[in-house]
Amino acid sequence: MNILAVRPTTRLRIHGLSIRADIYRNSKLSLERLGENISYFVVDVDRLAAQKPQLHQHVLNEVVAMFERNELEPHEITEFPISKLPDALRFMTRAAYRGKIVMNMQHDRVRTLPPRNAAFRPDRTYLISGGASGFGLEIARWIASRRVRHLVLLSRSGPKSDADRTAIETIRSQGVHVLLPRVDIADPVAIDAVIQRIQSETPTLAGVIHGAAVLDDASIP
Repeated sequence: MNILAVRPTTRLRIHGLSIRADIYRNSKLSLERLGENISYFVVDVDRLAAQKPQLHQHVLNEVVAMFERNELEPHEITEFPISKLPDALRFMTRAAYRGKIVMNMQHDRVRTLPPRNAAFRPDRTYLISGGASGFGLEIARWIASRRVRHLVLLSRSGPKSDADRTAIETIRSQGVHVLLPRVDIADPVAIDAVIQRIQSETPTLAGVIHGAAVLDDASIP
């Protein structure tokens, strides 16, 4: 909400995702407009619930009561069937768009691509980033069960546990040639060296699967 568009002597209450994004970005507010006797309130429902749950419940009860007294009206709702998702997204970008868009998941058919079986060749090499542990290693085990005979399991630190090392040895026992280069995939020089090693030691590289990740749990603003 642009405070410059607010009329003098107006009381403005802000809530929703857009204002939360402004708060977390520490966006600036034109304080000059407050001289026009404008009252500006921000309600972050999540923080209110965490900091003062009783007050949060009281506010929700008051809002429900205002709806029951017809003092508040719900947002206008525009409904689309899920098969019309592209139309809903286009509608949302219109300047005249107001209210909320609801996707109806019932009694509708969504066009999907026909399923295709992943085709792996035993005479080709497949590289998996983050392949020495976790999700990447699970992908490697799955690929190895599909007659692949050459795998490059790229990682920064190699296998992280005895279970990882055992899984890799099990893959090798199935007749799979496994390389375990330890590199940072963000280092182009190191990646070039790995590609050169693949070209000299294994058959043609036919596929790259990105399984590397950094787990860093945090609240989503």
